[in-house]
Amino acid sequence: MGTLCKANTQGGDSIRQCGGIAPLVDLLAPGRSAGVQGSAAAALAGLSSHSTQNRDCIGECGGVYALVGLLARGVPPAVTGSAVGALINLCRRHTKNQLRVEECGGRAALLRLQARGSSRGLKDMVADALDNLRS
Repeated sequence: MGTLCKANTQGGDSIRQCGGIAPLVDLLAPGRSAGVQGSAAAALAGLSSHSTQNRDCIGECGGVYALVGLLARGVPPAVTGSAVGALINLCRRHTKNQLRVEECGGRAALLRLQARGSSRGLKDMVADALDNLRS
């Protein structure tokens, strides 16, 4: 679904219009499998890649807090990458989501992830997310 949303903005708009964002955010909750959480995070990354309206909706549905929660809980690397990718998109030129990340300790979670010795690709993604918090 993440690939569909990223490649097809109309598909992402349809998901939002049909109320599909809140259920995706719910799939990030503790107790869900890593595969489900990773797929949901990837879908949110795709939904937020080209649409300010989707970024608004994801933020309003608690998606920023849920994604930061994944980082704080220490999920597997693939899930972490999807969560960071979603945060990059959600915070790109979006002040409200930037504030949400700050409010829930997202900057600290990103800095811990960067310091943990993650892969080079993930470190680059974390740097992008931190840059988006500054803009």
